[in-house]
Amino acid sequence: MIDGQMQITRSMLSKNYYYIRVEDLTKVYRKGSSSEMDPDDINTKIDVYEDRVGSWFLGVVNALREQNGADFAMMQIAMAYIDGNQQLREGKRTQDAFARAMRRMFGLISPDLLKSFQRQVSSGLFHELVVSSSKVPIERGDYVAQIRVNPKKFVAETERDIRKYISELRNKKNGQLRKNFDRTFKLY
Repeated sequence: MIDGQMQITRSMLSKNYYYIRVEDLTKVYRKGSSSEMDPDDINTKIDVYEDRVGSWFLGVVNALREQNGADFAMMQIAMAYIDGNQQLREGKRTQDAFARAMRRMFGLISPDLLKSFQRQVSSGLFHELVVSSSKVPIERGDYVAQIRVNPKKFVAETERDIRKYISELRNKKNGQLRKNFDRTFKLY
């Protein structure tokens, strides 16, 4: 309480979810519903995560899909998801999560290739490559190789991974995956 007034906070968690905090009590609500949701309940967290990814990732990517020359932006959004999602899956924040996610999603890729790909994609130099040829130069010892990247297919695979992950989270049989998510995902 401040000067006899209750401290009340209201803030958006995602496009369709918000929370209200009155002193030490916090409840989550979905827009258009008066039902209270427990912010500590894993199902509430999954609902908010799904809404965040659906609106902040899929919604933006779908809007960009219609724009000529938006491949670079779509790839950058997909890259951001891949790293963060792997950390949620594992329940910890690590620097090499991106490499493990890429191997999980796309199969066997050598560590050197992954490092070079990530470095090239996360640098501004990748913009030119995606727009012009969709080839990523990969430094390997004395020579430079290239990986051909189809941004639309890369993003489509990322979208598939999102849907699969949310489905896995909703399955109570996936106890460790749910525990990792619950421990790592922060609502606010």
